[in-house]
Amino acid sequence: MAEGNSTTELFRGWVETLLSTLEVRNVGVEHSFYTKEAAVSLTSQLPQLQGTTGLHRKGDPIPWLLEEENPSVRYLTLTHLLDRPEDDLQVAEARAPIPGSKDVQAIFARQDPAGWWDTLERATGIKRASGQLLILSRLGVPPDERTRRGCEFVLSKPWLPTRRPVCIVPCYTANCLRFLAYFGYGDDPRVDEGWRAMIERLGRDDGLICWYQKQRPCHWLAVKALWAFAVAPAAQEVHTAMTRTAEALLSHPFDLTGEEARWLRFGFPWYFQSDLLDALEALAACGYAADSRFRALAQHVVVKQSDDGRWLKEAGSTAVRIERKGQTEQVDHAESFARDKQSGATSPPTR
Repeated sequence: MAEGNSTTELFRGWVETLLSTLEVRNVGVEHSFYTKEAAVSLTSQLPQLQGTTGLHRKGDPIPWLLEEENPSVRYLTLTHLLDRPEDDLQVAEARAPIPGSKDVQAIFARQDPAGWWDTLERATGIKRASGQLLILSRLGVPPDERTRRGCEFVLSKPWLPTRRPVCIVPCYTANCLRFLAYFGYGDDPRVDEGWRAMIERLGRDDGLICWYQKQRPCHWLAVKALWAFAVAPAAQEVHTAMTRTAEALLSHPFDLTGEEARWLRFGFPWYFQSDLLDALEALAACGYAADSRFRALAQHVVVKQSDDGRWLKEAGSTAVRIERKGQTEQVDHAESFARDKQSGATSPPTR
């Protein structure tokens, strides 16, 4: 695979960003077996971790991440790693080509003019409106008429947590709040109900109990909720619920060698599921980077690094394939969706 391939950048840089905040200088910048998760905000979120480990990086990934071949990665590197403001000329120049990039065009090519993806009947699912908008937000796509129509479609369908008449899990509500806030709907009066629902639910002792997890706490929900709380327009209102949720995640005794080993199978994109990288980034976004429990969890990322400074993609949604597991070859979104359509494939469950 050529250097700077957009799919390899989409996930690897996310890991590199985490490790750079730990001064882990063991990241090879010339190749990768990953897609790069586009939200590369950990360096700016984790200044307290600088110099806290004795680990070293093999090379500086910043020049590679700033290559112009992938505008999403370049834009997010400038703003999230190098702290450039949005009105910086280089930032503006980096963000301008994002809507025209191959991955973004492939997603928008599947959107109906009315705003929906895949089906008019519902917005739930990673191939449908909510999942596509979530991915677009992670790629740094600026709000436009297409994202507006998509958000309006999502808001026209059930999206608040309920079990009847249509089951809507709170993970879905949290995902919606995350991209709705990104696309400018965070303080929309129609979205207020979503914030109130998540504040009320996650403020309870049983807030993480999941209908699909045999009535056990769902820590995937904790991650999705933290991402939503991190972008809430009224930070003070979500503070109590956010604190309870973060504490539940940080204090959870992860069985990473047994039942919960899947948290160490890094992947992208995620919809209802999650992994440890996603969890750490959400915690950092909520201000928990200096917590000693955070640092302990971050060490699990370090030990998965291979001798050449890389990590393999091991997971991620099977309904939207950004890259094949354990391989470097790119999966073309448009071709993938076309094959699914011809074969009559439908979106599988995405939990």
